Amino acid sequence: KAVENLHNQKEADIHQKYEERQLETEHVQAILHNKIQLLQEEVRLAKKEAEKMVAVAEAEKLRSLELEEKLSNCNQENQEKLKLWESHEQALREKNRIIDQLTQALRTKDVHFGQLNKENLNAVDNHVGGLEYRVEELTDTLRQKESEVEDLQDELGREKLRTQQEMQDLEDPVPKAN
Repeated sequence: KAVENLHNQKEADIHQKYEERQLETEHVQAILHNKIQLLQEEVRLAKKEAEKMVAVAEAEKLRSLELEEKLSNCNQENQEKLKLWESHEQALREKNRIIDQLTQALRTKDVHFGQLNKENLNAVDNHVGGLEYRVEELTDTLRQKESEVEDLQDELGREKLRTQQEMQDLEDPVPKAN
């Protein structure tokens, strides 16, 4: 009875630890999944914002190019028009610089978010791998304990039969010699 209770307690402990590890794994996976989703949403929003900025910058660039073309067709002798043209050309250079900066910022964000996503996926894989290894260890330990319990049950059964036989021998009258 004590062996059976010990076996049941050990089996319950192993099962409880297994379930705790399983819950911990699921919890970590859920957290990491949420983080990945948040990062992906941030990437999507950043890309969308950058695309808007690029579109505005491109529109400004086109507008500036149109102004530059109009100015080049005007009378080059008119000093005021020349000054205006130079002013627009400077604005165009500034806007092109801004476009280049925005484009570079978008590329940098893409690389950064890609790295974060990769790091999170690697962290998930590493953690899950470690937990899977621990679950395998616990499963192997459980199998070993079950085997030990079976051996003890077999030994208990043999001992029970031996005891019953001894009891039977004690109860049977000893045959008298005639």
